[in-house]
Amino acid sequence: MSSPLLRRSLQLIEDGPAADTLSDALVRDEKALGPDRPQVGALLELRATIMSRHDEAPPAREDLERARVVMCSHFGPRSLAVAGVLADLGDVGQDAKQFSVAVTQYGLALQMVRESASSNPKP
Repeated sequence: MSSPLLRRSLQLIEDGPAADTLSDALVRDEKALGPDRPQVGALLELRATIMSRHDEAPPAREDLERARVVMCSHFGPRSLAVAGVLADLGDVGQDAKQFSVAVTQYGLALQMVRESASSNPKP
């Protein structure tokens, strides 16, 4: 059973106002911080998730491509931040019923997570 806060959050995503709120926040952050900051990339990822759930795969992919470029520039092309974007691209593929795309993106993300774990073993 989910909590009331989780149910409310999921309802906001489904209803659409959350996308508008994120778009407003994105504009403000881009203006205040610049378009290539990780905070902007994170907002792009969130907005892409909402768009994907509303069957808007092409603009979701555009946002995720922008987020990938931002995360690559700050954390490196094989970073966990980029792996997160690739997993989000897998979600978009799954939502769009493009399962081979989803599997490919999930596979790339998982490979990056494994590489990160092997290069940073626990003490």
